Amino acid sequence: MPFEYFKPCEELKPYIHSDWTLKGTNRAYEVFYPDTCVDIVVNMGDRFAISQQNIVLEPQTAYLGAALTEAIYEKS
Repeated sequence: MPFEYFKPCEELKPYIHSDWTLKGTNRAYEVFYPDTCVDIVVNMGDRFAISQQNIVLEPQTAYLGAALTEAIYEKS
């Protein structure tokens, strides 16, 4: 999976667990597992659809996502 994780600077560690990026196409991931974290998602690429949830992330747009309650997977 093309995930890359980054740790925040010392000043932000009380507030941010990690930053991560996912690069690729709509089919670049297999499963997103619930991790109890709230995410800020910024789509810096093309339009991205998560068909299981009927969600479309538009380009150059930021989203606030609640903690996942179920795994999100892309069906083959």
